Amino acid sequence: MEKTSNLTINTKGLGSLVSRPSRRRVLTSVRWKPPQAGWYKANVDGSVSSAPGCVYAGVIFRNSLGFFAGAFYTRIGPGYPLEAELTAILHSIIYAHAQGWSFLWVESDSSLSIDWVQKKIILIPWRLRGL
Repeated sequence: MEKTSNLTINTKGLGSLVSRPSRRRVLTSVRWKPPQAGWYKANVDGSVSSAPGCVYAGVIFRNSLGFFAGAFYTRIGPGYPLEAELTAILHSIIYAHAQGWSFLWVESDSSLSIDWVQKKIILIPWRLRGL
């Protein structure tokens, strides 16, 4: 989804007026896509509650036919949304291994989390290294 912003500055008169950026909304159809035959798919997500800094991680599993194969959520406690995403990914891998699944496709809305798991980013904050 592409987002655009425009900034308008009026320099006439005694001062400048800055308008708020406008955002053009782009609707994109998003559909769940099943994994290949023999694979399972974990859709992971982290969330933050209204309690100060309390984060949660959740995962739902489906097989290649789209059938429900399991789900869980866990309260992490004080933390950051990125920590919740990484915890969800880690727990999805542990769960899949415990189920005897050899092939797991993990899908997250956090590209940063996926990059960290794939080690595309080397500088991971110390707090998150122990996950």
